[in-house]
Amino acid sequence: MLHIFITVTLCLKVYRGEGALLHQTPAQQFAAAGDLVETFCSSSACVVDTDLLRWFMKKDSEVIALNTSCKAGPGCRVTTRRASNGDCGLTIRGVQPVDSGVYYCAEYSSNALEFSNGSLLTVRDNSTQNTTVTVMGPSVSGSALDSKGTLTFVCLVRGLSSPALRVQWFFSGHLAEGGAPSSWIEGQKGGDGESYSATSWLAVPAETWRSGAVCACAAQL
Repeated sequence: MLHIFITVTLCLKVYRGEGALLHQTPAQQFAAAGDLVETFCSSSACVVDTDLLRWFMKKDSEVIALNTSCKAGPGCRVTTRRASNGDCGLTIRGVQPVDSGVYYCAEYSSNALEFSNGSLLTVRDNSTQNTTVTVMGPSVSGSALDSKGTLTFVCLVRGLSSPALRVQWFFSGHLAEGGAPSSWIEGQKGGDGESYSATSWLAVPAETWRSGAVCACAAQL
């Protein structure tokens, strides 16, 4: 399974005043480039005026205040609206991979900004539709399984639009010790002259294989 993701470390300082706690939905959503996406924030401020709510995007370590002053028209890509249930909604039209990040609504409470729980948006680049990821396990004998040595796993990624790639290995849902730096990645042009392929090798203790751990690799483009 191909995993295209952005890892986000949350470090926003959230101020909790005496006002109502902001709640945002959905907590996470995935979209393809060009889609329309919406996230909603439950706030008493929405009943008064949607403009009382502020919207922010956090990408990596940068927090960006969104300009939501544009109300209508083809040039308004980011707009706000009041939903039928009274929640405030943020609408983004024609999303692109650069729009991936965590979105927050916020309002002033006791002279401090109170932030919501946030909503993670991941936008898939259409160029990755034909990308495949395959994990090949070691061909082991009984003696190899009984040994205290290592076994080699191979992750083959095909159909890449760019050789820029990071591979991470997981065993039973947990990141393998050492992560991607312990594997070797090679990118090269495919036979069609337009796509790239990459191969990652990872050596693990035979004991890990004997334990029945499920192996997976994730390709981050």
